[in-house]
Amino acid sequence: MRALIGKIPEPRQAALARVRDPHSGEVIDEALALWFPGPRSETGEDTAELQLHGGRAVIAAVLAALGRIAGCRPAEAGEFTRRAFENGQLDLTRVEGLADLIGADTEAQRRQAFRQLKGLLGDRAEAWRKH
Repeated sequence: MRALIGKIPEPRQAALARVRDPHSGEVIDEALALWFPGPRSETGEDTAELQLHGGRAVIAAVLAALGRIAGCRPAEAGEFTRRAFENGQLDLTRVEGLADLIGADTEAQRRQAFRQLKGLLGDRAEAWRKH
């Protein structure tokens, strides 16, 4: 993130940042930048977020700039969920709830999946296990 915006913002606080191409120094966009240091992040790992203007040229330029940073690559489908599970940030019932939420077609499916994502089933199972 530092390669694109310079100074990293305070943890969990949005900051306005100039997004620059790390090789040319050209400003690509002004965006909101957020920094979530692990283990207090959704995945349990250090995570950064850029909220860019959504134009195709902006997105393409930022992705191209990211692609020129050694070790930087796009996340695979489901990678953040997998990392959160592996790092103990989500249990299996919450992972399944998230998958159900993404695939929900009806309002009833959405409600049920959201309850599962928020831990209703997992919390009940844990309570039963303890008794």
